[in-house]
Amino acid sequence: MELERRQAWALSRSSRKRKGLPDWGTDITNPDFTALAEACGALGISVTDPGDLDAALQQAFDAHRPVVVNVSVDPDALIMPPKIELSQAMKFGMAKIREAFGA
Repeated sequence: MELERRQAWALSRSSRKRKGLPDWGTDITNPDFTALAEACGALGISVTDPGDLDAALQQAFDAHRPVVVNVSVDPDALIMPPKIELSQAMKFGMAKIREAFGA
């Protein structure tokens, strides 16, 4: 199993911004999935540097037992739709303005 750890409800955040709504209530605190995997008898592997991902996945495939690969990613990285409409860009801008002014 591979987990993507964003520390936020990124899809909800992105959806709210596309609608012109400010980011609110999307930050979360994740448990330590690596420790949780170990507590359940699986191998837990944490990846914080993208350069370490290949080695971590190879270690997971070589383990021959249940494995959780916990991958930390940037919660603010944009999830880009295949096509961006002008209205989406305008609403995204409005969401950023509202966030800045706390509206």
